[in-house]
Amino acid sequence: MPLDEIRRFVEEEEAFERGPGVETRRTSWQFNTTGDEATQERLRALMLAYRSHFADTTRFKKLDEWHKAGVASDDELLARQVEDLWLHYLAAQEDPATREESVRLTAEQQGLFNRFRAQLDGREWSENELNDELATTTDAARARRIWEAAKQIGQQAEARALRMVELRNQAARGQGFRDAYERGLALAEVEEATLLRLLDELERRSDGPYRVAKAKLDQELAARFGIGVDELRPWHYGDPFFQRPPRSAGPDLDPYFQGRAPEELATAACDSTGLDPRAILARSDLYPRPGKNQHAFCTTIQPDGSDVRILCNNTRSHRWTATTLHELGHALAAEYADRSLPQSLVLWPNSIIAETESQTIERMASDARWLAEAVGVPASKAAELAAAMRERDRLAQLVMTRWSLVMAHFERALFKDPTADLRTLWWDLVERFQLIHRPDGRHEPDWAAKIHLANFPGNYYAYIIAELVVSQLHNALVREVGGLYGHPEAGTFLRERLYRHGSRYPWDRTVELATGHPIGVDAYAGEWFE
Repeated sequence: MPLDEIRRFVEEEEAFERGPGVETRRTSWQFNTTGDEATQERLRALMLAYRSHFADTTRFKKLDEWHKAGVASDDELLARQVEDLWLHYLAAQEDPATREESVRLTAEQQGLFNRFRAQLDGREWSENELNDELATTTDAARARRIWEAAKQIGQQAEARALRMVELRNQAARGQGFRDAYERGLALAEVEEATLLRLLDELERRSDGPYRVAKAKLDQELAARFGIGVDELRPWHYGDPFFQRPPRSAGPDLDPYFQGRAPEELATAACDSTGLDPRAILARSDLYPRPGKNQHAFCTTIQPDGSDVRILCNNTRSHRWTATTLHELGHALAAEYADRSLPQSLVLWPNSIIAETESQTIERMASDARWLAEAVGVPASKAAELAAAMRERDRLAQLVMTRWSLVMAHFERALFKDPTADLRTLWWDLVERFQLIHRPDGRHEPDWAAKIHLANFPGNYYAYIIAELVVSQLHNALVREVGGLYGHPEAGTFLRERLYRHGSRYPWDRTVELATGHPIGVDAYAGEWFE
């Protein structure tokens, strides 16, 4: 085994990430914070060059040989670096025309979602505005018009999304995979049989509790809108996709958040665990403006996880404070990563671990002590609100579980046959898992209004699988340091048991090291369903 040659190869890859890789990520940040069309074109060219690097067939052939032969067992880290690079190169093995078109379509689709503003009442509406209006109206006819406005982008996104799926399938099948969904799981080191087993168990164990909770919610919504339960349709649920409960289903926390900056409240939460987000926030972009990406995400500019930053579109509300905590969960894992590891192994191995890190930190947005000490809610009221939020969080987990089942099954079907009647399939799955009646006579590309499906399909399963890990991690935190908020030892626990592993190990091994148990449904179901 030519270890010196392998080490030189790895060093070349590290230098590439510190050069063109950094430039690509910086330009992506600039584009997402401005929506500028000239920056979009520059980003397209950089993304193409970046992807072309990993498409090099000669270098991939070397990696493939090393990967098959196995690197000497006494150099565990080098072996893992080869595995990581092999996965990166495998993902980019496609013909130049396919690669160029894929990169162009991805940039165009992101530009659409950055700049799009729905038309309603003779003016443009941002996503935040539509969500707030849908969450608060009690006028059934108006709710429908708002909901339909939130779906307008699907018409513009659908054709491009389908073409992107077609191209990804073409590349995956050329490598011997069934389709790009199977290849995506392989690249994430996720066994499809394991994923399907977990999803099936989640469906089975959530079914009864979800039906009971939704029946109660349906009664409340029918009374709110002055209609019969059988008249409820998607626009009555207070969220364009019903991926979270209506705000009316829990305590109204927003009055307590008026005049309070989400980043300040999030900082107080993190401080209590011994984790400091200030340097991250100083590099970040937190408030909405025209042209800016309307969602939220975390990115690292440097390949070793340094210069990590978050993008949000904050309003002074509980929802956006929780979102800030969520994104900081990603960022703190990078900020406190073990930089003694090789550069390519510093960060999380895949999105399951990344979402575990973010969803763990987000949990502090429901903590009674945080509401009292940071937000300023009187202690007795904070305890009352936290108890009510516990019930809302249980509903939220049930809703999220069933929504994630829609997404996971739709993603798999989308890649299996993108020529199928996906518009009808979407509502078949919504009715099956969410128990929501489809809109009468509607046949629109509502699935394509979801940015994940339109631009990043095949990864949504990570959100719900990560929740299984979060529950296991929660149990370990309570058992070993007392909990999360208000426990300075919690930061040390997260750094030592989770963050420091980066992608040194496959994700399922990281789960065992962090929580003490293999991944399973028991902890999550025990916490939220039973």
